[in-house]
Amino acid sequence: MNISKDKQIALILIAITIAIVYVTRPVWHPFFMLFYVNPALTESLILALVCVILLSKFNIIPTATKNGTLFFILFFALIVVLLPLQQFYTPVYLSHHLNCDRVSVLPEIDPAVVRIVPKVVGDKYAMDALQFPRYTVSTGSIVFINKTPYWGYGLIPEGLVNSFILKDRGAIYVDMSAFGKRTKIVEKYFKVGVGMYITSNYLWQIYDRKYTVDCGNPYFVPYKNSLYIAVPLVGYDLHFSFPVFYTTPKWEGIALIASNGSITFLTPKQAEKCEVLKGQKLFPADLARMYVDSFNYIHGILNVLLYHKDQFEIADVPGQANEQPFLVATNQGLKWIIACEPYGQSYGIFRIYIVDARDGSIQLYQPSSTKALIGPVRAVDYVKQAMPRVDWQTMRAVEPCDREWNSLLAGTSYPIRCVRYSIRDDGQCRKSK
Repeated sequence: MNISKDKQIALILIAITIAIVYVTRPVWHPFFMLFYVNPALTESLILALVCVILLSKFNIIPTATKNGTLFFILFFALIVVLLPLQQFYTPVYLSHHLNCDRVSVLPEIDPAVVRIVPKVVGDKYAMDALQFPRYTVSTGSIVFINKTPYWGYGLIPEGLVNSFILKDRGAIYVDMSAFGKRTKIVEKYFKVGVGMYITSNYLWQIYDRKYTVDCGNPYFVPYKNSLYIAVPLVGYDLHFSFPVFYTTPKWEGIALIASNGSITFLTPKQAEKCEVLKGQKLFPADLARMYVDSFNYIHGILNVLLYHKDQFEIADVPGQANEQPFLVATNQGLKWIIACEPYGQSYGIFRIYIVDARDGSIQLYQPSSTKALIGPVRAVDYVKQAMPRVDWQTMRAVEPCDREWNSLLAGTSYPIRCVRYSIRDDGQCRKSK
């Protein structure tokens, strides 16, 4: 069989293109996941293509130009129909298949683990303690060192050029249990890290090995004389409910990155038993929030759109720097706590969901309506009213926290963390120490 020279060149170019795309596949991960997580897009593409092929085969569409026009019309029409259905089907499936145990009492808070420093103050303390030129800090995350909670930040290269030529240098930790500034730095260079670009970046290395997952927020874990980066992984299961395919997220485990660049992929069970991760949170916070929010769909799609029976809203305080869920150490281990208010213009506590930060198991505490508990949004307003002499132009409530369950359930106490801001001559605000 003779192949013309033009076809040979075309085949060679196609082969080269495929090879380049494969070698650089971590770069295309967001585009791939757009279709992988949203199979309605792929379904729309295939259905539109099949329709155009069949219509062309029976000469219903006489010209190629009309073929292309009809394809795009059908493709976008199908997206308009199927994509919203997919977005609804995912939480409906989760609400009916997630186990949620009701509890009559909340777990007791561990009195030995005290959270005082809010995230915005921890961010400032970390930046103030930074002593290395050409380096900055990564996004903070809670890490436990000898059962004491710290805000942990990676020491990462600052600037575009430095991100190509420098390596992550370790981590800085801010003690959350102290009123004053108390920080510690652990130096350890990483071959694969958070702040480095191209093949040295942790996302490149993870997606090069596990392509069909998304990564949660990484955090730096000290262990003995070493330092590790823990990255929660989220995978997806495919389902079909007429007329659309859809996916549901699941916790896939932890990618544990050592300073020498080696990556160990741990299943959820392996992560729970891992000595390096002992006493650390494992289950992704974003996934915990999504799971809880999906319970709004327990009575179906129409209820969410029209009736709102038993519907709730996760009670985030507008403008606060650290949104729910909040990580709380209890006598039953680490828990993600999510306080919910009733749907609409209501600000009492309707439900409290407790998601185990180690294995992801979910519990629900629903207080009696006779308790009339105040939610975190209105709690901030009450704090401001109770302190009229405070200049709220320079103070901001940042983290409502359930510090004492007994006081909270009695309706008498709802601690609010606040930070002070100073106004500079240029009109900009900055956090005070």
